[in-house]
Amino acid sequence: MHVLIGGYYAGKQSYALELNPDSTFIAPGEAGTTNGAVTGIESWIREGGTAAAFWTWMEQLEPQPELLLLTETGNGLVPMEAAERRVRDEIGRINQEAVKRAETVDYIWYGLAERKKG
Repeated sequence: MHVLIGGYYAGKQSYALELNPDSTFIAPGEAGTTNGAVTGIESWIREGGTAAAFWTWMEQLEPQPELLLLTETGNGLVPMEAAERRVRDEIGRINQEAVKRAETVDYIWYGLAERKKG
């Protein structure tokens, strides 16, 4: 798996399409197969998803996605609202596990990729 991580609108989808112009994007919980990338994880978490449910869903996908697009959140700030803290914590759990599982990790910032692993 190749993980692309970066902030909102940092250029992750554009970079994913540079890596694989035929990529299709799928959001967590969607049925079917994917030729490319998983995105929209934060929105899915906000709707009640969890890190455990995310990895269960990922393991059921055939074929496994090549790319996982993750959003960096928080910037070191702890949200005051419990619901926002839950979102940030769940995303953090997904991101940490994804980086462990990935063969390659790129950090995308302003459309530029910096290789962090692989």
